[in-house]
Amino acid sequence: MLQTPSFCISTSEGEASAPVGWEKLASEQIRHIIRLIQCPICSLPLDAPVILPCGQSICRKCLPQTHRRSNITYPLEEKRRREGIFCPLPGCGRDHAADDCSSHITLRKVLDAARSALETSRDSTPDPDLDLDTTVIVDDEPLSEDFLFTELMPLDGSRMMRGPMQGPRLIATWIVAESGELRYNANATYNYTPTEAYKALESDVVSAVREAVERQVDCQICYRMLYEPVTAPCGHTFCRSCLQSALNSARHCPICRHALSIDPQVYPDSSPPCQPLTDIISYFWADTLEERRREATKQEPDGHDVPIFICTLSFPGVPTFLHVFEAKYRLLIQRALEGDRTFGMVLYSEHGNPREFGTMLRIESIEFFPDGRSVLEAVGISRFRILEHGTLDGYIVAKTQAINDMSVAEEEDKEIEETRLWYGARGSSMASQAEGFQPTAAALISGHVPTMDLMAFCVNFVRQKKENSVGWLKTRIVTIYGECPENDPDHFPWWFASILPIKDSHKYRLLETRSVRERIKICCQWIIMLEESMW
Repeated sequence: MLQTPSFCISTSEGEASAPVGWEKLASEQIRHIIRLIQCPICSLPLDAPVILPCGQSICRKCLPQTHRRSNITYPLEEKRRREGIFCPLPGCGRDHAADDCSSHITLRKVLDAARSALETSRDSTPDPDLDLDTTVIVDDEPLSEDFLFTELMPLDGSRMMRGPMQGPRLIATWIVAESGELRYNANATYNYTPTEAYKALESDVVSAVREAVERQVDCQICYRMLYEPVTAPCGHTFCRSCLQSALNSARHCPICRHALSIDPQVYPDSSPPCQPLTDIISYFWADTLEERRREATKQEPDGHDVPIFICTLSFPGVPTFLHVFEAKYRLLIQRALEGDRTFGMVLYSEHGNPREFGTMLRIESIEFFPDGRSVLEAVGISRFRILEHGTLDGYIVAKTQAINDMSVAEEEDKEIEETRLWYGARGSSMASQAEGFQPTAAALISGHVPTMDLMAFCVNFVRQKKENSVGWLKTRIVTIYGECPENDPDHFPWWFASILPIKDSHKYRLLETRSVRERIKICCQWIIMLEESMW
């Protein structure tokens, strides 16, 4: 007998009291198991499954025809993002980038395992003397008039009957689904004789499917059952928290080494988990999933646990150099080194309380001096907002909330919405028409200019200043912060803010933004103010 609560197929309660109640509950469960592996579009078992940005999966052959997406210039490096599909699933309908609709390798393995277990059970020869016949009654019509070969027999109304078939309900339902006679949303009831042999065989079939699938739902980073599964563009799936940790140290898939640039997609407020895998795991291993959920809750920051260094502005992906001499901060750094080497950095405030927004830093290297002082290099890894704060041994500790960027899809939607007037007047991106095109200050301030035109404006400004040998672009500065990331709109604002000689109060605005486009617009505003000598 299976231990998972979802599988009370032949519980003592059902056997002792009302077989009808057992039959009704189990029938719903049997139908749900098959629905887990059906495509919501064609209703056939999923074939070459594709994960959509909305978290659902369909067969690759069920993807709608692609169309050319307009009014989008960022992210430009992913050419396939210029092609899109309108999501065919009810309740979504979003314009998904074709590049985001990737093959779902993990789900494919799960489906192959389930199919193999069902086929093995179907092909096994049961005792002919046992009554194991099942008739499936489908509460719906066949998928289409094309199924003239259907073996469904019409009953009253829209109810159809298939059978009798040799084998328990799970196998019979799968056969009906595989033949195209069971719509995704259709319900099913069954005529069969619930003998002990019948129930035992059905329990064995369910157990075989469960065991076959279990071997395919482990995360290849933590080697535990997937929790909040997120699928990378390469098709591999990991726990959301595991992929977040992996991206902090290397920007490639831990399995196939495919380059990844999906930071926003690993955050729950930007991207939902893979729904089919979540449903399968929730159904078969509810207890294990609940245990993982409790563990994840315990691992989340609780209370005032983030040490805060109040000193300067730091940005993600950019180095920060610190000379640590105060006793309280020497203690802070010592504790950070004993832990995960991270701490929070916020800009000094004249009002006494720490600033609301800051950056998490990870210590890369440190040199100690005999008198206890140290010089360290740290790099920004994420941003946060301080919700509450207190003190510990002289330094600030805070309860924080992560500040994550919106998803790439939301970024694209933002550009489409803000550039309607621009494209309506011009018909195409001006940056693509002329090298070195410079939008007017009025156009830049309006906020209607395409993202990559804003980026081109910033890059041209940097090039001009470099030709003029300005002090903030000298070799020493560039050696520390790197050359201008001309082809990386995501990193450019952080790099630009790190070297531009303007007040920190202006740069601070970047920390609270959630959009690459918004940050580049702020950089353009800085340039306009500098060029017009308003600072």
